[in-house]
Amino acid sequence: MVASNDMDLGIDSPTLSVHVSPSHPEPELVKVPTYKGLEIEHSTYSTPRRILSTTSTASLTSPLNKRTVFEADLIAYSTEQASKLSYPVGCPVWYIYNGDASPDSVLSKVRHGKVNAVAMNVATRSFVYKIEKTTGEEGEAPAVDLVLEDNIAYAVSCPVQVTIEDKEFDGEVICPSDLKDFTGNDKTYSVMLVNNGNMLRIEHGVSSRQIKYRGVNQLLEKEEAVTPQAVTMDASRRRPFACW
Repeated sequence: MVASNDMDLGIDSPTLSVHVSPSHPEPELVKVPTYKGLEIEHSTYSTPRRILSTTSTASLTSPLNKRTVFEADLIAYSTEQASKLSYPVGCPVWYIYNGDASPDSVLSKVRHGKVNAVAMNVATRSFVYKIEKTTGEEGEAPAVDLVLEDNIAYAVSCPVQVTIEDKEFDGEVICPSDLKDFTGNDKTYSVMLVNNGNMLRIEHGVSSRQIKYRGVNQLLEKEEAVTPQAVTMDASRRRPFACW
């Protein structure tokens, strides 16, 4: 029973309409068409620390570099062996390194660095790259990241050799087509083709299968001049991970 002294509003009682204004203005969106809304962590290619895009937390379903890498599972490659891979030693790269974020997350960061060494994970048959991150301040100790191959792309101005219609051209990477597409090795790029230092033309949508790092031969020649070759193939392949 309802007490007699209670107020009975009834169906004819007025309805209140409450409008709540936000106490803060909408966040400013930073439009970075080339980088597809990712924060570039680089001393030259940098964006302000502001919201770059809106992403639902439901999309955080495919973490990057989430798999644990054990040193005992790694076999280090020599520089010559690594030269046969997508990103040889010395290759300038962009890479995503964030163990708690997916490529669609605003928390993901693209770092700039150079490949320092390569190993194979015998447990997963995948390649693991040791990348020395480019530091933004003089005198700052170099940071080193271990990155899976799927999360790496050629950096801006990386010297490459491009194969188009069975013809080889020297070129430079302008930018990856989509830095958020780190789901495999078949990435695409915009590439400037050059001849004796002069630009020939720009090609868009060039597959990573058509591109090779162009500075690998000079690096191998320099290493051979100062380092004796390994006695056997097994000796060069079975260097412990700690030698990196």
